[in-house]
Amino acid sequence: MVKLDSALFWLTVCLYHEARGENMDGMKAVCHVILNRSRNKKRSVKDIVLAPWQFSWANNGALPPIREYDAFATCLEVAQIAMEENKAGENCIGVDHYYAYHGPNAIPEPSWVKKGKMKEVARIGNHIFFRS
Repeated sequence: MVKLDSALFWLTVCLYHEARGENMDGMKAVCHVILNRSRNKKRSVKDIVLAPWQFSWANNGALPPIREYDAFATCLEVAQIAMEENKAGENCIGVDHYYAYHGPNAIPEPSWVKKGKMKEVARIGNHIFFRS
């Protein structure tokens, strides 16, 4: 049985809700956003994931259930890979923000993009990734 530490657990849960339908590169990039924020802000992964208005699935305080177990297992594997990459100094070019620009979870362009304070770094799957 795999033992989940808190960082891996919260990274996996967030990945599941944010990007389980993306390809491997897109999923890893989402993980790196969370890990980069955690490092930059010197806060735990859990604190980053549950911070108000950061991830839409957690905004109302009632965490949605995990229903797709195979997808969750895939997210766990990807989160483990991203954590190992992060420990090795790989951080997806320092990305620390993203948003879904098309697909089922697409949102209007966020105000922080419109203000031009972020540098677009990559478009992977349904997400655009930025570095502040």
